[in-house]
Amino acid sequence: FKAIASAGADGVELDSWKLDLARATTPEGALIYAEELMELAKGFDLSIFSIAAHLQGQALGDEPSVKTLQFMGGAPVDAYLEWRETNRAPRGNPYYVPDNVANLMREKATEDLKAIGRLAFHLGILQDRNVPISGFTGAPADLWASWFPFPPEPTTIGGNVGEGGVSIFDWDSGKAADEQETHLDRAYALLLERFGPVWKFYQEYPQEQNAPEGHPGILFGLEAHPTEIAMGDFASAWEFIKRVHGAGFTNVGFNFDNSHQEWQDVDGIAFIHEFGKWIWSVHIKGVAVRSRRSGYTRAGRLGGYTKFGNWQRTMDFVLACSSQDDCDEGAIIIALNQVGFVGALTIELEDNDVKLIPALASTIEQIAELDLEPSAGAFDAAFKA
Repeated sequence: FKAIASAGADGVELDSWKLDLARATTPEGALIYAEELMELAKGFDLSIFSIAAHLQGQALGDEPSVKTLQFMGGAPVDAYLEWRETNRAPRGNPYYVPDNVANLMREKATEDLKAIGRLAFHLGILQDRNVPISGFTGAPADLWASWFPFPPEPTTIGGNVGEGGVSIFDWDSGKAADEQETHLDRAYALLLERFGPVWKFYQEYPQEQNAPEGHPGILFGLEAHPTEIAMGDFASAWEFIKRVHGAGFTNVGFNFDNSHQEWQDVDGIAFIHEFGKWIWSVHIKGVAVRSRRSGYTRAGRLGGYTKFGNWQRTMDFVLACSSQDDCDEGAIIIALNQVGFVGALTIELEDNDVKLIPALASTIEQIAELDLEPSAGAFDAAFKA
């Protein structure tokens, strides 16, 4: 908190994976913990604007593997280490975890997300504001198993024939062959099965705690992002809203981070106008799309095997508002104002080439210059009789 305050920030988004979530397993514990967090923040004249739950959401939504197990700790890791004493993962599946570990992973992720919801609610009540949760949902059923759709989905396998180019698989669901789910159907069925209890808890908890009338519930915003079930484009975002809201979870929307649209050549400003009423929180992060400056690049749009920070990458995350940044933060702020967004602008730093706190201070200063008070009317109104 001290370092963030020294950079000139007004508040913070808490990283939930750094919190002691075991203290928020009951309403009483969550309230006491929220009060302590607020006292600490106020000591540096900071607010707590939101909570990030990306790692827990990824662990819950994705098919269980060591990739997401690394985020968890506790009983799932203990069970995996015990299994590894006498077992090894298959050569072709090095991230394999056994079923008992997978079950423990989902149970812990679910309980952790509920604890985050309790904290978000009580932090909001203490500040007389809503504290949304930003996060990931992963991509159930390995929906994002590859960046490119090859091999293509089979149209005929095991006697099931896809109609209209859409594959039909037998999921042992008891449905007739012509009613079987597609891969996307199954991914969303699993998403709702896994996140439904969490999102329902987010709807009900405020009422159980006698929230003020009109309280919107605990808000969860998916950061639409490659490898997530909504990946940043309009088609997948609308599919997400249609399916999740259709299941009754209207407290679920988006955390907007334009850097993930910009490098995909998706219009982030139009995204704000299209989905603005469901944007609960905002991340400001820069991205460089180097092919726009120099034409062809060495590592290509997907980056090959290079890591972030490598100069050969076509796309790399950089300091927002810097000379490398291809996002238009001024236009983003205007669009957010136009759709009535009243939340915080959370600056996210993923630039490997700058020192964290001085870079944060620089971006805060530049964002403050762009974040002007919206106009109260149209300029040409003065010419009307």
